[in-house]
Amino acid sequence: MKSILTFVAAQFPDTEVIVTWNKPHVKLGSLYLLGMEACKNHLFVHSFNPRLIDAFTRRLRGYVCGKRSFHIALAWKLDADLLRDMVSTRTSVSP
Repeated sequence: MKSILTFVAAQFPDTEVIVTWNKPHVKLGSLYLLGMEACKNHLFVHSFNPRLIDAFTRRLRGYVCGKRSFHIALAWKLDADLLRDMVSTRTSVSP
C-alpha cells in the first residue's frame, strides 16, 4: 500500500494522501482518485468511477474486478504503467 501511495504522490505532485473512513485515499482538490483497503488476502483498490474500470477492462484482465474497484494480491509487483494510466485517466473522467 505504501509503495502505491508513494508512487502516485511522486507521479502526481498536486495530489494529496489523506485518511478518510479509516482508509488511505489520494485526492486531487475535491476529486477522489484512488482509495485502498488492506484485506486478508488482497488489497482492495477503489477507483470511485465505474467508467474507469470499464475503460481498463482489457488491462485488468486477471484481476478480480467490481463495478468501481479491483483487487490486487498482497505480493503484487507495482505495475507503474497501469497505475499511472488509471490515475491520469481518473483525473479526466468526471465522477
